[in-house]
Amino acid sequence: MLSEERTATAKLFYFILFMAVNGLSCVIIPFFLDYAHTYLNGSLIPNSLHWDDNNRLRTNQVGWFTAQVLIVLVEFIGLLWLLYRFSQRNTPIWLVDEPIQITRWVSWLVAAVVTVVSLFGRGGFLIWLVKQYVKAVVC
Repeated sequence: MLSEERTATAKLFYFILFMAVNGLSCVIIPFFLDYAHTYLNGSLIPNSLHWDDNNRLRTNQVGWFTAQVLIVLVEFIGLLWLLYRFSQRNTPIWLVDEPIQITRWVSWLVAAVVTVVSLFGRGGFLIWLVKQYVKAVVC
């Protein structure tokens, strides 16, 4: 059985871990999304959506940008879900009263910060992607 002192130390450790992971994810998730969008996601999209039969850039890029937006959304939601699951498992260890409510509030706050940083930080690649998608659909 754990002593009271060790239990308090464990609670403090898990609280610090909870805060560190949620805080760092506000920087790491947008960085990963930008990196994946720039270097990795293009290999998941078929070349036929970007190039025509004559190896020229398609004039209608709706399929290409739709695929890019969907891939980024899946990555975004997947990473936020993993963070939520971490918080959901970690919060009851250091907090006895209403851990689910705290987990939800922190998850919504982190999701909002990650969204804002992804939209406007690091060159605003999500804003660029949305603009390109809208331009492809409208034109």
